[in-house]
Amino acid sequence: RAEIFKISIGKTPHQLTESDFKELAQHTEGFSGSDISTLVKGALMEPIRTCQLATHFVKLQDGNYQPVPPNVKGAVEMGLYDVPSGKLKPPICNRIDFDRVLKTTKPS
Repeated sequence: RAEIFKISIGKTPHQLTESDFKELAQHTEGFSGSDISTLVKGALMEPIRTCQLATHFVKLQDGNYQPVPPNVKGAVEMGLYDVPSGKLKPPICNRIDFDRVLKTTKPS
């Protein structure tokens, strides 16, 4: 199952370690390849959801904007649609995104 996770993620940037893949494989006992693929698609959407729900962004040195909590130094109150076109840097998908989706995903 760890390999199915890797194949499903493909070349999408992520912060998963080899250990994360092994643990995700253990937590998805009984999941089909299709179930895992669906879980991965959901997890890869989590950074997008973060951007959609963000109320504050910080301008990075490269001129792009990244969503941050309101208490981060330099955070500006704005929504996703206030970010200049082409200047959004979404967070990179990580283990927390997978855990969040795994909580609501069941094997078929």
